[in-house]
Amino acid sequence: MDKILYNKNFVVLVIFMTIVAFCAIVYELLIAYVLSYLLGDSILYFSVTIGLFLSSMGIGSYLSYKIGDKSSELVERIVVIELLLGIIGGFSIAVIYSVASYSIVYHRMHLNSFLGSTIPLHIVSFLIIVLIGIFVGLEIPLLTRLVNKNSKLKYTLARILTADYIGSFLGSIAFPLLLLPFIGVIKTSFLNGILNILTVLIILYYYRIKNYKWYISGSLLIILLLSIFFIKSNKIELYFDKKMYTYNDNSEIVTSLQSPYQKIILTKRESENNTFITLF
Repeated sequence: MDKILYNKNFVVLVIFMTIVAFCAIVYELLIAYVLSYLLGDSILYFSVTIGLFLSSMGIGSYLSYKIGDKSSELVERIVVIELLLGIIGGFSIAVIYSVASYSIVYHRMHLNSFLGSTIPLHIVSFLIIVLIGIFVGLEIPLLTRLVNKNSKLKYTLARILTADYIGSFLGSIAFPLLLLPFIGVIKTSFLNGILNILTVLIILYYYRIKNYKWYISGSLLIILLLSIFFIKSNKIELYFDKKMYTYNDNSEIVTSLQSPYQKIILTKRESENNTFITLF
């Protein structure tokens, strides 16, 4: 019986931790990429995103001691964390694009200032990074304490960290080679959110807690919502692009495409007898 429980927990651990680590690194790369795309200076924004994310993970790990040791409580907190990560991470890029499109356009048209327009974008983006980092930082300590009830600590840590590093590796490879060039940033964020919520169903399949049916229903509802946005993501992205690049009534987007390396937008603006083509 102990062997069956041990094997079951090991499989659940590997699947769960690999997926959440995959999602975490993809959130991080998505935000860093979008900030670099919108504001330039990729070295600065990738460095700041990574540093802020890791420090926030440290805060999350520290706060984990406040959560009790009962298995039911640990599972419930893990479920809540994954639901929040799926929502915040899944909608993160759409929110960042929304803030960027409105703040940049407003400052260009009314204040004639590009630098001022980046302040709301920085605040919102860094807040999202901190929240994701804190929740990700809570995961490993809580999961370690949960699994450690049926295994020695040294084996528990070895398996959790192994799964975590494997998931991070897979995410870091999948993002530039598959997700970015073939799906795009906004679709990837919604898809990643869906994947994050699926981990809740994995946990609840093996660990039945009080009100687990409510958590399952909530998870399915969030997956449905993210799926709708995923389907509509092309229209959402086009709407934000129009806001940012055609704020002048005489401008229109001629071409918008995602290369393996960057997003390319070509706009056309009519002015009296002249036509201006701009590449972003």
